[in-house]
Amino acid sequence: MIPGGSQNLSPGHAYYDTSARLLQHAVDAANAGEHWPLWGTCLGFEALAIAIAHNTSLLGHFDSLNLPSAVSLVDSLVLSNVSGHVSSNSTTHTSRFLAQLPQHVRALLDSGAHLTFENHMSGLDDQRLQENAALASFIDVLGHAVDRQGRRYIAMFEAKQV
Repeated sequence: MIPGGSQNLSPGHAYYDTSARLLQHAVDAANAGEHWPLWGTCLGFEALAIAIAHNTSLLGHFDSLNLPSAVSLVDSLVLSNVSGHVSSNSTTHTSRFLAQLPQHVRALLDSGAHLTFENHMSGLDDQRLQENAALASFIDVLGHAVDRQGRRYIAMFEAKQV
């Protein structure tokens, strides 16, 4: 797990370099057939996105300091758990993470309730994702949140293959 906080997200700084090494370890493990999950919360989420994208100016500004928020799951999710059971409302991609959540947690996420606390000024939107081929080919977006100005940003993603 890569925690949140306030650190420099540039190469040559300990927090970023450690995050990038953990990401590379997870990729190497996956390539060797080992499942090695990696979770990034808040700044950790941003560090992973930057490391995957190889772009320290990837993030945009969002008005989300001290903001209770809902996470809107992407409508086009196919949920597949480890045993291969699939439940679907479309066919765009498969989420291993969301498929493992208990049904009552999925129902809470689907309800639009303010279940998360956002406390950041930076984030990743869909346009910046699509403009970065390395990131767009590596991740699937699972959910979005909206800042005070109504700007939508990515709140949850997972690797496509890792």
